[in-house]
Amino acid sequence: MDSMSGESGDNVQAHDGMMHMDKRQAGDTSADHYGIKVSVHKTLGIFLFFMLLLQTGIGVYRKLAKTRSRLRTPWMMGPIPRNVHKYLGRAHLPLAYIQIVLGVVKLTEAAEGQYFGQAISHLVMGGSFWWYGCLYIAYLVNTFPTVRRPEYVESIVMTVWGVINFSILHQWGTRWSHSDLEHTSLGLLWTFGGAASLLIESRFNPLRAIIGCRNPMPALMIMLTGYAMSQHAQYFQFPTAVHTFFGYCLMLSGVCRLIQLALRPAPTETSPVPPSWRERSRSSSTVDVDDDATVHDEHGKSRFGPGETPVEGIARGETPTSAFFGFLSGFGIIESGLLFQSAHERQINWAMWYVPDPSVYILWFTCLAFASVFFLMCVLQAGRKSSGGSDSGTSPQVYNRLRTHVPSNERALSGHDIEMSGFFEDDHQEGQ
Repeated sequence: MDSMSGESGDNVQAHDGMMHMDKRQAGDTSADHYGIKVSVHKTLGIFLFFMLLLQTGIGVYRKLAKTRSRLRTPWMMGPIPRNVHKYLGRAHLPLAYIQIVLGVVKLTEAAEGQYFGQAISHLVMGGSFWWYGCLYIAYLVNTFPTVRRPEYVESIVMTVWGVINFSILHQWGTRWSHSDLEHTSLGLLWTFGGAASLLIESRFNPLRAIIGCRNPMPALMIMLTGYAMSQHAQYFQFPTAVHTFFGYCLMLSGVCRLIQLALRPAPTETSPVPPSWRERSRSSSTVDVDDDATVHDEHGKSRFGPGETPVEGIARGETPTSAFFGFLSGFGIIESGLLFQSAHERQINWAMWYVPDPSVYILWFTCLAFASVFFLMCVLQAGRKSSGGSDSGTSPQVYNRLRTHVPSNERALSGHDIEMSGFFEDDHQEGQ
């Protein structure tokens, strides 16, 4: 009887529990109900897998169709599949980067609960620095030959990012925290510094005669951001050491950028052109070459000169020495971005539990910075081999008109000597 009463009591309790269970819980068919954890990292991984299958399928088919005519179909060999294959390949870089970052966040559980806002701000800002450094190194090796003023693009990005940082990272109407004051101050720095940089890059620049093509504002903003990060007070010595190191990296990157600007040759487009050459250029062809091997167009503006002779594999307007300091600046920004992403509170707490010393943690991300540059160089070299184009970015028509600079008094024969040589020979024969 006691056992029967016990079983009946359990049934009554189970029935009462079912009665108090809401409909969503009783009929729950979600993945979490069956123990399947769904995350953005997993969903994006599945999406990337099918993207890779689609791109591989299109690429293999188009490769085989070039050698086997019976496999060719007009639609698959048209521009739409070619563009789909091209843009899928380009989309893999940012999406794969996001997938890796989400994997680290999932592993360390760094964006849960109250830590979500801080983790997102560090990941987005650090990721922006990482991409900025990679794209600048790609610019230095002439991957973007149409970009002649990188400081103009940097000014726009910094201004927009400053407005976003100033207006979003603090929840207006609430109490100002220590972190809110620091991030909002950086937003104001980037907003007004970027606006001043845009004015320098515009046609209304009153300092054009002083600065020219050397806009120092992006480098100064990088240095000031590094100083602010190096003075970012933390509760423990471990995160303080991490913030101090990547702040120093940013300041060193800004110094290298200023040295690069100082070594950048002055543009020859602003140099005066003698009136005689303007008249000769109007009367003859659209492109002339003067005695200093500078090419002028029909409007009298110099297009290239001794200081701007394009060097293979280097962006126009840069010399090997200035590009070297630009590469150091880009590498420092890459390492700063990686350390910035890993410096939010939850991940630092995880690192303090497993890593014995902050120097070990910093060296890990330094290795990741070197690996990033190695992967970037492999991608750039593969793209250059596949395109098969010239590295200099100079049109063959203009480049072929350039001459080796030889002073006029040291030349063997000038054009005037060649034209008058027959006349002087006739006079010499008559005199004899």
